[in-house]
Amino acid sequence: MRRLMLLSVAVAGVFVFFAIADTAVAWNIQPVPSTTDKKIGKFDPWFKKLKKGATADIAEHYAKPQHEDIAHRIFGCEGEDCRFPRPGIQKSAPAAVLAGVRWNDTPPFTLLKTRTPLCPVDKVITIINYPECWGILFKDAKKQAESGRKYGNAPLTLVLYRSHFGDMQFLHSMASSEQERAGETKQKIMAWAEFMYRIALGEVTRGTSIKKTPISDINSLFTYRYDTVQTLLVSDAPREYKDDENLHLFAMGVLLHMIADSFSNSHVERGEQLGQNCRNVSGKRHPGWIRGFHVYNLQDSSAHSDAESDYALAYQINYFETSVVDVGQTIMEYYSRKAPWEELKGYLDCVYDLADPNAPAGPGSNYKKTDQRTIDPIVIPSS
Repeated sequence: MRRLMLLSVAVAGVFVFFAIADTAVAWNIQPVPSTTDKKIGKFDPWFKKLKKGATADIAEHYAKPQHEDIAHRIFGCEGEDCRFPRPGIQKSAPAAVLAGVRWNDTPPFTLLKTRTPLCPVDKVITIINYPECWGILFKDAKKQAESGRKYGNAPLTLVLYRSHFGDMQFLHSMASSEQERAGETKQKIMAWAEFMYRIALGEVTRGTSIKKTPISDINSLFTYRYDTVQTLLVSDAPREYKDDENLHLFAMGVLLHMIADSFSNSHVERGEQLGQNCRNVSGKRHPGWIRGFHVYNLQDSSAHSDAESDYALAYQINYFETSVVDVGQTIMEYYSRKAPWEELKGYLDCVYDLADPNAPAGPGSNYKKTDQRTIDPIVIPSS
């Protein structure tokens, strides 16, 4: 059997952690079984099993559909509660968009070998079908990152590790380290936005090798020659996305997740909205200058989590002149008329307008670690 995708393959010499560790990632999500999961029957009861493999706080992040709420509102849902739109009464986002929105937090992967019986070998692992394994690996990555391990594009490194604790934290509009300047983080974000948008337009197809895209900053992220768009994004359910339109919408969901995270205070420090228009895009409101990107590894996880409460999301949606929903709707307007990337790029330059490209990254003034609550004190090797 040929092993595909660096992004979805890893050697898991994992450790199991039994102490409580506070954690959060971004606006919360609530994964649901895909059609494939339902047919195969490997999904129930996934949430209870996740809590066995992970801590309660990790599991809690995956129980609140905040990103889904944002996506539904982008597609026209109105009312106080858009988490679960009422059919025929409230509008909703397409299923493929919702799946893409969840991907940033839960990218699928495959293991070549493992030392824990809860993780299978040569099977695509998701938070739904192997939740205990997923939780164990997430805690392992967190623990090793706190011990100083760096996750990059080395062969067999999971995107799950890289996107939460390593060099791909730009998937959440965050920097990867204190050494990364704001201009560098923005460059990574813009490259990923171009990648997803070109997939959505059909300019980059499902069989495209990720090492051979027209985007140099994307090519350098990956080292395995058999990685393709399909193995990166939908390896867990390729049949569901054999229709190109579904894959295109999936890519837009991935893009919308990254954009939405830039409106979370625990990810990005934005300046006040001044009622100004974007400098180089006519008729579009400026959503506030970005003063700096945050680094998750440097933050107190409890403080990070507090910033992503239901109240914080409601405030973001209902208070600001230009909200995360407004920005998402504008992006979907570009996509609906199939505007070229160069046109959308002008608007995203405004969304990610930097007050200072040389601004250093850090935890953010309200999210600094103040004690050892986020450190797991007990490490027991798995057999």
